[in-house]
Amino acid sequence: MRREKYCFFAPLIIIFSLIFSTSAIAKESVVFGGGPLYAGAAANRDIIRNSGFTTVILWTIHIQSNGDLAYNDTKIVQNGVYIGKSTWGAEVHAFKEGVTSVRRIEIGIGSWLSGAFESIKNLIAAEGTGPNSTLYKNFKLLKETVPAIDGISFDDEVTYDVASSVQFAIMLSDLGYKVTLCPYNNSWYWSSVFSQTNAARPGTIDRVDLQCYAGGGGNNPGTWNNYFGGLKVTPGLWCFHYENGVATGTVPSSVQSKMTSWNNSYNIAGGFMWLLDNMLDNQGTYPVAAYAAAINNALSIDPSDNPVVSLYQHLDYDGWSAYMGLGAYTAADIVRAGGYDNDATSLQIAPGYKVTLYDGDNFQGNVLVKYADDSNLVDDGWNDKLSSMIIEAIDGPVAHWQFNENSGSSAADSSGYGFTGSLINMEQTAWGTGRQCSGLTFDGVDDHIVVNGYRGVSDGLSRTCTAWIKAEDLTGGYYNILSWGARLNGELWVFRLGSQ
Repeated sequence: MRREKYCFFAPLIIIFSLIFSTSAIAKESVVFGGGPLYAGAAANRDIIRNSGFTTVILWTIHIQSNGDLAYNDTKIVQNGVYIGKSTWGAEVHAFKEGVTSVRRIEIGIGSWLSGAFESIKNLIAAEGTGPNSTLYKNFKLLKETVPAIDGISFDDEVTYDVASSVQFAIMLSDLGYKVTLCPYNNSWYWSSVFSQTNAARPGTIDRVDLQCYAGGGGNNPGTWNNYFGGLKVTPGLWCFHYENGVATGTVPSSVQSKMTSWNNSYNIAGGFMWLLDNMLDNQGTYPVAAYAAAINNALSIDPSDNPVVSLYQHLDYDGWSAYMGLGAYTAADIVRAGGYDNDATSLQIAPGYKVTLYDGDNFQGNVLVKYADDSNLVDDGWNDKLSSMIIEAIDGPVAHWQFNENSGSSAADSSGYGFTGSLINMEQTAWGTGRQCSGLTFDGVDDHIVVNGYRGVSDGLSRTCTAWIKAEDLTGGYYNILSWGARLNGELWVFRLGSQ
Protein backbone atom coordinates (compact mmCIF):
# COMPACT_ATOMS: atom_id res chain seq x y z
CA MET A 1 0.00 0.00 0.00
CA ARG A 2 1.37 3.41 -0.93
CA ARG A 3 1.83 5.74 2.04
CA GLU A 4 0.76 9.30 1.36
CA LYS A 5 2.60 12.02 3.23
CA TYR A 6 1.24 15.25 4.67
CA CYS A 7 3.34 17.98 6.16
CA PHE A 8 1.53 20.13 8.72
CA PHE A 9 3.53 23.29 8.94
CA ALA A 10 3.35 25.72 11.83
CA PRO A 11 1.18 27.39 12.61
CA LEU A 12 -1.96 25.26 12.63
CA ILE A 13 -4.55 27.64 14.01
CA ILE A 14 -8.15 26.91 14.76
CA ILE A 15 -10.31 29.91 15.48
CA PHE A 16 -13.91 29.64 16.58
CA SER A 17 -16.27 32.56 16.64
CA LEU A 18 -19.50 32.01 18.53
CA ILE A 19 -22.00 34.48 19.87
CA PHE A 20 -24.65 33.35 22.35
CA SER A 21 -27.36 35.42 23.95
CA THR A 22 -29.10 33.41 26.61
CA SER A 23 -30.79 34.75 29.72
CA ALA A 24 -30.61 33.00 33.08
CA ILE A 25 -34.28 32.08 32.91
CA ALA A 26 -35.39 31.48 29.34
CA LYS A 27 -38.98 30.98 28.24
CA GLU A 28 -39.75 27.40 27.30
CA SER A 29 -41.82 25.63 24.67
CA VAL A 30 -43.00 22.33 26.15
CA VAL A 31 -44.63 19.19 24.73
CA PHE A 32 -46.23 16.27 26.57
CA GLY A 33 -46.08 12.83 24.95
CA GLY A 34 -47.02 9.29 25.95
CA GLY A 35 -46.32 6.10 24.01
CA PRO A 36 -44.27 7.81 21.26
CA LEU A 37 -41.69 8.67 23.94
CA TYR A 38 -41.45 5.09 25.24
CA ALA A 39 -42.25 2.38 22.72
CA GLY A 40 -41.58 4.85 19.90
CA ALA A 41 -38.69 6.76 21.49
CA ALA A 42 -36.06 5.60 19.00
CA ALA A 43 -38.30 5.96 15.95
CA ASN A 44 -39.34 9.48 16.94
CA ARG A 45 -35.88 10.67 17.98
CA ASP A 46 -35.29 12.99 15.03
CA ILE A 47 -38.83 14.37 15.11
CA ILE A 48 -38.29 15.34 18.74
CA ARG A 49 -34.79 16.75 18.22
CA ASN A 50 -35.87 18.80 15.21
CA SER A 51 -39.25 19.82 16.64
CA GLY A 52 -38.28 23.17 18.12
CA PHE A 53 -39.64 22.23 21.55
CA THR A 54 -37.17 23.01 24.32
CA THR A 55 -38.71 20.76 26.99
CA VAL A 56 -40.17 17.26 26.57
CA ILE A 57 -42.37 15.63 29.20
CA LEU A 58 -42.69 11.83 29.19
CA TRP A 59 -46.30 11.19 30.18
CA THR A 60 -47.05 9.51 32.55
CA ILE A 61 -46.01 7.40 35.55
CA HIS A 62 -48.70 5.63 37.58
CA ILE A 63 -47.59 4.69 41.08
CA GLN A 64 -49.31 1.56 42.28
CA SER A 65 -50.34 0.88 45.86
CA ASN A 66 -47.17 -1.13 46.57
CA GLY A 67 -44.93 1.52 44.98
CA ASP A 68 -44.35 -0.22 41.63
CA LEU A 69 -44.08 2.20 38.69
CA ALA A 70 -45.89 1.87 35.38
CA TYR A 71 -45.36 4.07 32.35
CA ASN A 72 -48.97 4.27 31.17
CA ASP A 73 -49.93 0.60 30.78
CA THR A 74 -46.39 -0.78 30.91
CA LYS A 75 -44.86 -1.66 34.27
CA ILE A 76 -41.24 -0.45 34.39
CA VAL A 77 -40.29 -0.90 38.07
CA GLN A 78 -41.45 -3.94 40.00
CA ASN A 79 -40.36 -4.93 43.51
CA GLY A 80 -37.47 -2.49 43.32
CA VAL A 81 -36.15 -3.78 39.97
CA TYR A 82 -36.29 -1.99 36.63
CA ILE A 83 -38.08 -4.30 34.18
CA GLY A 84 -38.88 -1.81 31.45
CA LYS A 85 -37.39 -1.32 28.01
CA SER A 86 -33.64 -1.88 28.34
CA THR A 87 -32.75 0.78 25.76
CA TRP A 88 -35.08 3.47 27.09
CA GLY A 89 -32.40 5.36 29.02
CA ALA A 90 -30.19 5.74 25.95
CA GLU A 91 -33.16 6.57 23.72
CA VAL A 92 -34.36 9.35 26.02
CA HIS A 93 -30.83 10.72 26.36
CA ALA A 94 -30.62 10.88 22.55
CA PHE A 95 -33.33 13.57 22.55
CA LYS A 96 -30.69 15.93 23.98
CA GLU A 97 -27.78 14.80 21.80
CA GLY A 98 -26.47 16.26 18.56
CA VAL A 99 -28.38 18.98 16.74
CA THR A 100 -31.44 19.35 18.95
CA SER A 101 -33.78 21.95 20.38
CA VAL A 102 -34.36 19.88 23.55
CA ARG A 103 -32.56 21.01 26.66
CA ARG A 104 -34.77 19.59 29.42
CA ILE A 105 -36.64 16.30 29.89
CA GLU A 106 -39.22 15.55 32.56
CA ILE A 107 -41.50 12.65 33.39
CA GLY A 108 -45.09 13.11 34.52
CA ILE A 109 -46.83 11.54 37.50
CA GLY A 110 -50.59 11.13 37.63
CA SER A 111 -53.50 12.08 35.36
CA TRP A 112 -57.26 12.22 35.41
CA LEU A 113 -58.57 9.31 37.57
CA SER A 114 -55.02 8.12 38.30
CA GLY A 115 -54.41 6.79 41.80
CA ALA A 116 -50.73 7.85 41.76
CA PHE A 117 -50.99 10.58 44.39
CA GLU A 118 -53.26 8.46 46.58
CA SER A 119 -50.50 5.81 46.50
CA ILE A 120 -47.93 8.48 47.34
CA LYS A 121 -50.01 9.62 50.33
CA ASN A 122 -50.45 6.10 51.68
CA LEU A 123 -46.85 5.00 51.10
CA ILE A 124 -45.50 8.08 52.87
CA ALA A 125 -47.85 7.51 55.80
CA ALA A 126 -46.57 3.93 56.06
CA GLU A 127 -42.87 4.32 55.25
CA GLY A 128 -41.91 7.99 55.03
CA THR A 129 -39.52 9.21 52.32
CA GLY A 130 -36.17 8.15 53.71
CA PRO A 131 -33.51 6.18 51.78
CA ASN A 132 -35.11 2.87 52.78
CA SER A 133 -38.62 3.82 51.65
CA THR A 134 -40.14 2.31 48.53
CA LEU A 135 -40.71 5.71 46.89
CA TYR A 136 -37.12 6.83 47.48
CA LYS A 137 -35.61 3.61 46.18
CA ASN A 138 -37.81 3.47 43.09
CA PHE A 139 -37.27 7.07 42.03
CA LYS A 140 -33.56 6.74 42.70
CA LEU A 141 -33.61 3.69 40.43
CA LEU A 142 -35.53 5.63 37.77
CA LYS A 143 -32.91 8.40 37.87
CA GLU A 144 -30.11 5.87 37.51
CA THR A 145 -31.86 4.08 34.65
CA VAL A 146 -32.94 7.19 32.72
CA PRO A 147 -30.43 9.83 33.86
CA ALA A 148 -31.50 12.32 31.19
CA ILE A 149 -34.68 13.00 33.19
CA ASP A 150 -34.23 16.42 34.78
CA GLY A 151 -37.56 16.83 36.54
CA ILE A 152 -40.88 15.37 37.65
CA SER A 153 -44.19 16.90 36.54
CA PHE A 154 -47.00 16.69 39.13
CA ASP A 155 -50.43 16.10 37.59
CA ASP A 156 -52.61 15.31 40.61
CA GLU A 157 -56.26 15.43 39.56
CA VAL A 158 -57.67 13.23 42.34
CA THR A 159 -56.11 13.36 45.82
CA TYR A 160 -54.95 16.97 46.49
CA ASP A 161 -53.12 16.20 49.75
CA VAL A 162 -50.68 19.04 50.39
CA ALA A 163 -48.59 17.42 53.13
CA SER A 164 -47.68 14.22 51.27
CA SER A 165 -47.15 16.09 47.98
CA VAL A 166 -44.67 18.43 49.67
CA GLN A 167 -42.84 15.53 51.33
CA PHE A 168 -42.65 13.76 47.99
CA ALA A 169 -41.34 16.90 46.21
CA ILE A 170 -38.66 17.38 48.86
CA MET A 171 -37.59 13.75 48.45
CA LEU A 172 -37.35 14.21 44.67
CA SER A 173 -35.28 17.37 45.15
CA ASP A 174 -32.86 15.47 47.37
CA LEU A 175 -32.53 12.88 44.60
CA GLY A 176 -31.55 15.58 42.10
CA TYR A 177 -34.87 16.17 40.33
CA LYS A 178 -36.54 19.49 39.65
CA VAL A 179 -40.33 19.57 40.09
CA THR A 180 -42.98 21.22 37.92
CA LEU A 181 -46.71 21.52 38.53
CA CYS A 182 -49.49 20.88 36.01
CA PRO A 183 -52.76 22.19 37.52
CA TYR A 184 -56.19 22.72 36.04
CA ASN A 185 -58.15 23.49 39.23
CA ASN A 186 -57.83 23.75 43.04
CA SER A 187 -55.38 26.64 43.05
CA TRP A 188 -55.17 26.50 46.87
CA TYR A 189 -53.54 23.07 46.69
CA TRP A 190 -51.01 23.97 44.02
CA SER A 191 -50.10 27.26 45.66
CA SER A 192 -49.51 25.49 48.99
CA VAL A 193 -47.37 22.76 47.43
CA PHE A 194 -45.31 25.41 45.64
CA SER A 195 -44.71 27.65 48.65
CA GLN A 196 -44.02 24.89 51.17
CA THR A 197 -41.72 22.92 48.86
CA ASN A 198 -39.65 25.92 47.84
CA ALA A 199 -39.45 27.11 51.45
CA ALA A 200 -37.82 23.78 52.34
CA ARG A 201 -35.82 23.36 49.10
CA PRO A 202 -35.49 26.73 47.33
CA GLY A 203 -35.86 26.57 43.56
CA THR A 204 -37.13 22.98 43.45
CA ILE A 205 -40.41 23.92 41.73
CA ASP A 206 -39.40 26.13 38.82
CA ARG A 207 -42.31 25.93 36.36
CA VAL A 208 -46.10 25.74 36.47
CA ASP A 209 -47.80 24.29 33.37
CA LEU A 210 -51.38 25.55 33.50
CA GLN A 211 -53.95 23.43 31.65
CA CYS A 212 -56.10 25.77 29.54
CA TYR A 213 -58.07 23.06 27.72
CA ALA A 214 -60.69 20.42 28.60
CA GLY A 215 -61.50 20.82 32.33
CA GLY A 216 -59.15 23.80 32.52
CA GLY A 217 -60.54 25.51 29.43
CA GLY A 218 -61.71 28.52 31.44
CA ASN A 219 -58.39 29.14 33.18
CA ASN A 220 -56.89 32.62 32.95
CA PRO A 221 -53.06 32.72 33.10
CA GLY A 222 -53.20 36.22 34.55
CA THR A 223 -55.21 34.98 37.54
CA TRP A 224 -52.98 31.97 38.12
CA ASN A 225 -49.86 34.18 37.96
CA ASN A 226 -50.87 35.43 41.41
CA TYR A 227 -50.51 32.06 43.12
CA PHE A 228 -46.80 31.21 42.84
CA GLY A 229 -44.75 33.94 44.48
CA GLY A 230 -44.00 35.83 41.29
CA LEU A 231 -43.34 32.78 39.12
CA LYS A 232 -45.31 33.21 35.90
CA VAL A 233 -47.30 30.26 34.60
CA THR A 234 -46.77 28.36 31.33
CA PRO A 235 -50.24 27.85 29.82
CA GLY A 236 -51.02 24.91 27.56
CA LEU A 237 -53.41 24.02 24.75
CA TRP A 238 -54.57 20.74 23.20
CA CYS A 239 -53.47 20.30 19.60
CA PHE A 240 -55.76 19.47 16.68
CA HIS A 241 -57.14 15.94 17.04
CA TYR A 242 -60.24 13.84 16.53
CA GLU A 243 -62.67 12.74 19.24
CA ASN A 244 -65.20 10.13 18.13
CA GLY A 245 -64.49 11.09 14.54
CA VAL A 246 -65.06 14.82 15.14
CA ALA A 247 -62.22 17.30 14.59
CA THR A 248 -61.42 19.42 17.65
CA GLY A 249 -58.45 21.07 19.38
CA THR A 250 -56.28 24.03 18.43
CA VAL A 251 -54.38 24.36 15.14
CA PRO A 252 -50.90 25.98 15.09
CA SER A 253 -52.08 29.38 13.80
CA SER A 254 -54.58 29.64 16.65
CA VAL A 255 -51.93 28.48 19.14
CA GLN A 256 -49.67 31.33 18.07
CA SER A 257 -52.49 33.87 18.29
CA LYS A 258 -53.51 32.71 21.76
CA MET A 259 -49.95 32.54 23.11
CA THR A 260 -49.20 36.00 21.72
CA SER A 261 -52.26 37.44 23.44
CA TRP A 262 -51.42 35.77 26.76
CA ASN A 263 -47.81 36.91 26.57
CA ASN A 264 -48.75 40.50 25.80
CA SER A 265 -51.28 40.57 28.63
CA TYR A 266 -49.61 38.45 31.31
CA ASN A 267 -45.92 37.93 30.38
CA ILE A 268 -46.27 34.14 30.52
CA ALA A 269 -43.18 32.00 31.22
CA GLY A 270 -43.63 29.79 28.16
CA GLY A 271 -46.24 27.63 26.47
CA PHE A 272 -46.98 23.92 26.28
CA MET A 273 -48.80 21.59 23.92
CA TRP A 274 -50.88 18.53 24.71
CA LEU A 275 -50.44 15.90 23.14
CA LEU A 276 -47.57 14.58 20.98
CA ASP A 277 -49.48 11.37 20.29
CA ASN A 278 -52.25 13.35 18.57
CA MET A 279 -49.72 15.47 16.67
CA LEU A 280 -48.08 12.40 15.21
CA ASP A 281 -51.49 11.07 14.13
CA ASN A 282 -51.96 14.27 12.10
CA GLN A 283 -48.33 14.95 11.16
CA GLY A 284 -49.24 15.28 7.49
CA THR A 285 -51.69 18.11 8.21
CA TYR A 286 -50.09 19.94 11.14
CA PRO A 287 -46.47 18.84 11.75
CA VAL A 288 -45.09 18.65 15.28
CA ALA A 289 -42.64 21.42 14.44
CA ALA A 290 -45.52 23.74 13.47
CA TYR A 291 -46.81 23.71 17.06
CA ALA A 292 -43.38 24.43 18.51
CA ALA A 293 -42.91 27.25 15.99
CA ALA A 294 -46.26 28.72 17.02
CA ILE A 295 -45.14 28.98 20.65
CA ASN A 296 -41.59 30.02 19.81
CA ASN A 297 -42.77 32.77 17.45
CA ALA A 298 -45.32 34.06 19.94
CA LEU A 299 -42.82 34.21 22.81
CA SER A 300 -39.62 35.03 20.85
CA ILE A 301 -38.00 31.73 21.85
CA ASP A 302 -34.94 30.71 19.84
CA PRO A 303 -34.72 26.90 20.09
CA SER A 304 -31.21 26.96 18.58
CA ASP A 305 -30.02 29.30 21.32
CA ASN A 306 -28.50 26.45 23.28
CA PRO A 307 -26.86 26.95 26.67
CA VAL A 308 -23.16 27.69 26.95
CA VAL A 309 -22.55 25.94 30.28
CA SER A 310 -24.22 22.88 31.80
CA LEU A 311 -23.78 22.23 35.52
CA TYR A 312 -24.32 18.81 37.07
CA GLN A 313 -24.78 17.57 40.60
CA HIS A 314 -22.57 14.50 40.41
CA LEU A 315 -19.44 13.22 38.74
CA ASP A 316 -19.56 12.42 35.02
CA TYR A 317 -22.46 14.80 34.30
CA ASP A 318 -25.05 12.98 36.40
CA GLY A 319 -27.69 14.11 38.88
CA TRP A 320 -29.56 17.40 38.52
CA SER A 321 -28.56 19.64 35.63
CA ALA A 322 -28.76 23.40 35.04
CA TYR A 323 -28.15 25.26 31.79
CA MET A 324 -26.82 28.80 31.43
CA GLY A 325 -25.75 31.32 28.82
CA LEU A 326 -23.41 34.29 28.94
CA GLY A 327 -23.56 36.36 32.08
CA ALA A 328 -22.91 36.55 35.80
CA TYR A 329 -24.79 34.17 38.11
CA THR A 330 -25.21 34.58 41.85
CA ALA A 331 -26.27 31.63 44.00
CA ALA A 332 -29.91 32.68 43.54
CA ASP A 333 -29.44 32.83 39.76
CA ILE A 334 -27.98 29.31 39.71
CA VAL A 335 -30.99 28.05 41.65
CA ARG A 336 -33.41 29.80 39.28
CA ALA A 337 -31.60 28.23 36.31
CA GLY A 338 -32.23 24.77 37.74
CA GLY A 339 -29.18 24.16 39.95
CA TYR A 340 -28.39 24.24 43.65
CA ASP A 341 -25.97 26.27 45.76
CA ASN A 342 -22.82 24.40 46.84
CA ASP A 343 -23.89 21.20 45.08
CA ALA A 344 -22.16 20.99 41.65
CA THR A 345 -19.49 18.39 40.91
CA SER A 346 -19.06 18.48 37.11
CA LEU A 347 -19.69 20.85 34.22
CA GLN A 348 -19.67 21.03 30.44
CA ILE A 349 -18.55 24.15 28.56
CA ALA A 350 -19.24 24.93 24.92
CA PRO A 351 -16.06 25.71 22.95
CA GLY A 352 -15.17 29.38 22.94
CA TYR A 353 -16.09 30.22 26.52
CA LYS A 354 -14.37 30.89 29.83
CA VAL A 355 -16.08 30.08 33.13
CA THR A 356 -14.89 31.62 36.40
CA LEU A 357 -16.21 29.75 39.44
CA TYR A 358 -16.43 31.26 42.94
CA ASP A 359 -16.97 29.38 46.19
CA GLY A 360 -18.73 32.41 47.68
CA ASP A 361 -21.92 34.14 46.64
CA ASN A 362 -21.79 37.39 44.65
CA PHE A 363 -18.42 36.51 43.07
CA GLN A 364 -16.49 36.36 46.33
CA GLY A 365 -14.05 33.84 47.76
CA ASN A 366 -11.73 31.37 46.05
CA VAL A 367 -11.63 31.20 42.26
CA LEU A 368 -11.37 28.35 39.75
CA VAL A 369 -11.23 29.05 35.99
CA LYS A 370 -12.34 26.49 33.39
CA TYR A 371 -12.26 26.51 29.59
CA ALA A 372 -13.41 22.97 28.83
CA ASP A 373 -15.53 20.12 30.16
CA ASP A 374 -14.61 18.76 33.57
CA SER A 375 -16.31 15.56 34.68
CA ASN A 376 -14.74 15.71 38.14
CA LEU A 377 -14.36 18.94 40.13
CA VAL A 378 -13.37 16.87 43.15
CA ASP A 379 -9.76 16.62 42.00
CA ASP A 380 -9.63 20.44 41.93
CA GLY A 381 -10.83 20.53 45.54
CA TRP A 382 -14.16 21.95 44.34
CA ASN A 383 -16.71 19.31 45.25
CA ASP A 384 -20.00 21.01 46.23
CA LYS A 385 -18.36 24.44 46.50
CA LEU A 386 -19.77 26.47 43.59
CA SER A 387 -21.85 29.46 44.75
CA SER A 388 -21.51 31.97 41.90
CA MET A 389 -19.97 32.12 38.44
CA ILE A 390 -19.21 34.32 35.45
CA ILE A 391 -19.48 33.01 31.87
CA GLU A 392 -17.60 34.95 29.19
CA ALA A 393 -16.85 34.51 25.50
CA ILE A 394 -13.18 34.01 24.67
CA ASP A 395 -11.67 36.81 22.62
CA GLY A 396 -9.29 35.34 20.04
CA PRO A 397 -8.45 31.79 18.96
CA VAL A 398 -9.95 29.01 21.02
CA ALA A 399 -7.01 26.76 20.19
CA HIS A 400 -3.66 27.37 18.48
CA TRP A 401 -1.21 24.55 17.85
CA GLN A 402 2.05 25.96 16.45
CA PHE A 403 3.98 22.64 16.36
CA ASN A 404 7.13 24.49 17.45
CA GLU A 405 8.30 21.85 19.94
CA ASN A 406 10.45 20.02 17.34
CA SER A 407 10.46 16.94 19.59
CA GLY A 408 8.34 15.01 22.04
CA SER A 409 4.93 13.33 21.95
CA SER A 410 2.65 16.33 22.42
CA ALA A 411 1.70 19.60 20.74
CA ALA A 412 1.11 22.55 23.02
CA ASP A 413 -1.84 24.90 22.68
CA SER A 414 -0.49 28.47 22.65
CA SER A 415 -3.95 30.02 23.02
CA GLY A 416 -3.57 29.71 26.78
CA TYR A 417 -6.59 27.45 27.20
CA GLY A 418 -4.65 24.24 27.65
CA PHE A 419 -5.91 22.05 24.78
CA THR A 420 -2.69 20.05 24.50
CA GLY A 421 -2.62 17.52 21.69
CA SER A 422 -1.13 14.02 21.94
CA LEU A 423 0.73 12.62 18.92
CA ILE A 424 -0.63 9.17 18.03
CA ASN A 425 1.35 6.56 16.00
CA MET A 426 4.01 9.17 15.24
CA GLU A 427 7.78 8.74 15.50
CA GLN A 428 10.22 11.46 16.52
CA THR A 429 11.23 11.65 12.86
CA ALA A 430 7.82 13.24 12.19
CA TRP A 431 9.22 16.50 13.53
CA GLY A 432 10.95 18.69 10.96
CA THR A 433 11.12 22.11 9.37
CA GLY A 434 7.78 23.85 8.92
CA ARG A 435 6.48 26.96 7.21
CA GLN A 436 7.58 28.89 10.27
CA CYS A 437 9.90 27.22 12.79
CA SER A 438 9.20 23.49 13.10
CA GLY A 439 6.32 21.35 11.82
CA LEU A 440 5.01 17.80 11.62
CA THR A 441 4.89 15.24 8.82
CA PHE A 442 1.93 12.84 8.81
CA ASP A 443 2.13 9.51 7.00
CA GLY A 444 -1.39 9.58 5.55
CA VAL A 445 -2.22 6.22 7.11
CA ASP A 446 -2.68 6.38 10.86
CA ASP A 447 -0.69 9.37 12.14
CA HIS A 448 -2.95 11.77 14.00
CA ILE A 449 -3.28 14.02 17.02
CA VAL A 450 -5.87 13.67 19.78
CA VAL A 451 -6.92 16.57 22.01
CA ASN A 452 -8.63 15.28 25.13
CA GLY A 453 -11.25 17.45 26.81
CA TYR A 454 -12.05 19.46 23.69
CA ARG A 455 -15.38 18.76 22.01
CA GLY A 456 -15.07 21.18 19.11
CA VAL A 457 -17.93 23.36 17.93
CA SER A 458 -21.16 21.38 17.78
CA ASP A 459 -24.41 21.72 15.89
CA GLY A 460 -24.73 24.39 13.21
CA LEU A 461 -22.67 27.01 15.03
CA SER A 462 -20.11 28.98 13.06
CA ARG A 463 -16.41 28.16 13.15
CA THR A 464 -13.21 29.00 11.31
CA CYS A 465 -10.25 26.66 10.86
CA THR A 466 -7.00 27.74 9.20
CA ALA A 467 -3.77 25.78 8.68
CA TRP A 468 -0.50 25.73 6.75
CA ILE A 469 -0.47 22.41 4.87
CA LYS A 470 1.75 20.97 2.15
CA ALA A 471 0.44 17.81 0.48
CA GLU A 472 2.85 15.75 -1.61
CA ASP A 473 0.13 13.63 -3.21
CA LEU A 474 -3.66 13.89 -3.02
CA THR A 475 -4.56 11.08 -5.39
CA GLY A 476 -6.65 8.22 -4.08
CA GLY A 477 -9.37 9.97 -2.09
CA TYR A 478 -9.87 12.36 0.78
CA TYR A 479 -7.58 12.79 3.78
CA ASN A 480 -8.79 14.12 7.11
CA ILE A 481 -6.88 16.96 8.71
CA LEU A 482 -9.14 17.74 11.62
CA SER A 483 -12.46 16.33 12.85
CA TRP A 484 -14.75 16.15 15.85
CA GLY A 485 -18.16 14.79 16.78
CA ALA A 486 -19.87 11.42 16.68
CA ARG A 487 -19.83 9.40 13.46
CA LEU A 488 -23.54 9.95 12.94
CA ASN A 489 -25.43 11.80 10.25
CA GLY A 490 -25.28 15.52 10.95
CA GLU A 491 -23.01 15.17 13.99
CA LEU A 492 -19.48 14.82 12.53
CA TRP A 493 -17.46 17.84 11.35
CA VAL A 494 -14.38 17.16 9.22
CA PHE A 495 -11.72 19.41 7.72
CA ARG A 496 -10.00 17.37 4.98
CA LEU A 497 -8.01 17.50 1.77
CA GLY A 498 -8.86 15.87 -1.53
CA SER A 499 -7.84 15.91 -5.16
CA GLN A 500 -11.09 17.59 -6.22
